[in-house]
Amino acid sequence: MLPALAAVQMAPTPPASSVHESSLSGRDSSPPEVETTRCALAAGRRDRDCLGWAVPDYAFVQTGGFVGLLTIGLGYALFDDWVNVGAAYGISPAFHSGRTVHTVHLGIGVRPLELRLSGALKLVPYAGGGFLVAFGEDYFVDPPARYEPYSDLYYLPTALHLTIHAGVEVDFRAPSPSFERQGLFWEVRTLDRFLVDWLSNTAVVEPWEAWSSALGYRLAF
Repeated sequence: MLPALAAVQMAPTPPASSVHESSLSGRDSSPPEVETTRCALAAGRRDRDCLGWAVPDYAFVQTGGFVGLLTIGLGYALFDDWVNVGAAYGISPAFHSGRTVHTVHLGIGVRPLELRLSGALKLVPYAGGGFLVAFGEDYFVDPPARYEPYSDLYYLPTALHLTIHAGVEVDFRAPSPSFERQGLFWEVRTLDRFLVDWLSNTAVVEPWEAWSSALGYRLAF
């Protein structure tokens, strides 16, 4: 018993300096920590917001819809993509509309439903409204002098309009893991004055004269 006890007592212990050096060497045998990044915590959500709240959540490009022959825009997805708020710039060149027209559109839409078709393919219906500002020779806020003296009574601003839209988006797998998803969308939009004219004269004004369709592509990130 004594020799064995002596062997235990004489067993060398590592110096404190070696323990300190091993801690500084960066070697760690503890299990890896569970990832707690914003994207990991938001796995399974419609809007993961990987880039932070200040960065827009999606970009889109479209044609038509009373906004322009070519329209580009950015927006934010709120409440897990149930609500979208965005801004867009549109242009209709002179070769298309006779005179060049620029527009700025501020819009808000609700999209509470997301229907899974198959695999990564999803169908997202939506609807909303907005405010459109048009810039061009034929558009004004205050009536030009040539419309006096009854301009304030008969001529409403042609550069400012409220809008209503509804559409459907087909989402599919994003081109890169850096993006959430991408989709193609089709929507119809009308302006306040066009809608009033149509509802007041349904026997004369055709629906396609009051509503304009748009096709576009949306990329969420």
